[in-house]
Amino acid sequence: MSNTSAGRSKWPYVPLTTVAEKIQDGTHFSPLSTSGPFRYVTSRNIRPGYLDLESCGWISEREHKAIFRRCDPRYGDILLTKDGANTGNASINTLHEEISLLSSVAMIRTDPTVADGHFVLQYLLSPEGQTRLTDLVSGNAITRLTLAKIKAFSIPSAPLPEQRAIAAVLDSLDDAIQKTEQIIAKLQQVKQGLLHDLLTRGIDDNGELRDPDRHPEQFQDSPLGRIPKGWDVEKLRVLYSEPSRNGLYKGPAYHGRGAPMIQMGNLFASDEVSFSDTGRVSVSESELRTFGLRVGDILFARRSLVFEGAGRAAVVGVVPEPATFESSIVRVRLRTERILPRFAVTYLASHQGYLRRRAHIRQVAVSGVSGTDIASFFMAIPTLSEQQTIVETKAILDLQIENEARARGALMSMKNGLSDDLLTGRVRTTSLPGFSA
Repeated sequence: MSNTSAGRSKWPYVPLTTVAEKIQDGTHFSPLSTSGPFRYVTSRNIRPGYLDLESCGWISEREHKAIFRRCDPRYGDILLTKDGANTGNASINTLHEEISLLSSVAMIRTDPTVADGHFVLQYLLSPEGQTRLTDLVSGNAITRLTLAKIKAFSIPSAPLPEQRAIAAVLDSLDDAIQKTEQIIAKLQQVKQGLLHDLLTRGIDDNGELRDPDRHPEQFQDSPLGRIPKGWDVEKLRVLYSEPSRNGLYKGPAYHGRGAPMIQMGNLFASDEVSFSDTGRVSVSESELRTFGLRVGDILFARRSLVFEGAGRAAVVGVVPEPATFESSIVRVRLRTERILPRFAVTYLASHQGYLRRRAHIRQVAVSGVSGTDIASFFMAIPTLSEQQTIVETKAILDLQIENEARARGALMSMKNGLSDDLLTGRVRTTSLPGFSA
């Protein structure tokens, strides 16, 4: 796809230089100062459609002034990542202050008489725009967009009123997506905080969280610190209904017949084992009896490229057909008269559970734990009724988060579809209710 005749727009494509007052990248020399009154924005601060300033650096006035003389981003300019893993990320500069840019970020200042900055941003972030930006850097040893390529990059030249109308439609969807993401983040915080309280304080007979300050008599000392009275603390092996087992030493095939083989990747998507994208393996009836899976089994990751992933657990919620698991996984079956498998996984996946298994994780080529290590994990065990309440509370929060994530996905799909139609002119904003060019 050529840059001058790119895409499928009903409008002609024009180079960015014809609609921009200035295109420039930041300093090619990293500042020596690490503090000061001016923000120092790099590629890690540019997200798709917004600025993430949480990890933004600060530099001295002297160094900032030297950088700003050459590259002077203003409020409303487009900031485009041109180097590194985030190449192609772009956002509007929403800061009403002077900032310094590293060379990994380019600023694009559109000419307001011929181009709307939000329209240009939406095209850069559209599926077509992202594909074309990726094509420009493909095959390079280092992922990089040069200033020359950015200046020559062409965009649809819609009439200015149409640009503004298109940007308004897509910006409104961005706002809805961002609000949904904020709800998801808030629910995640609520879930984390509530689970911490439930797993350390529990719920009394009145359905209230126990208060260790107001009612210290309701708590007892344990190897895990203060826990509610009536709770036990056990090593996981005490709760086994049968010995744990490592999986089959067979390599799965991704075609043909055989039993599904659960692999490491099937344990990390959620607290429940995923049966999607599993390989298959030929197994005998005796192997299935020994290495088969049942509802309620807990599978542990023995190894992980990520330190926190070693010892990660997931519960088998369904077994759609006879299935087995690979050798890097440990299967545990618990005495359900003492502990609910879903509660065990909830506890093990929590921050408290991670702290209990962290001491057992060994870092060599990859992070790992053994079956003996897993058997040594300590657990705080509430009554079965409290376990059930904790599991149900988590399930409610998980469902809320899942629903919001589904809504976000629908909004993103809608935006991608509209971006493709509106930015190419195949659908005009005049045909959308509430908008007119």
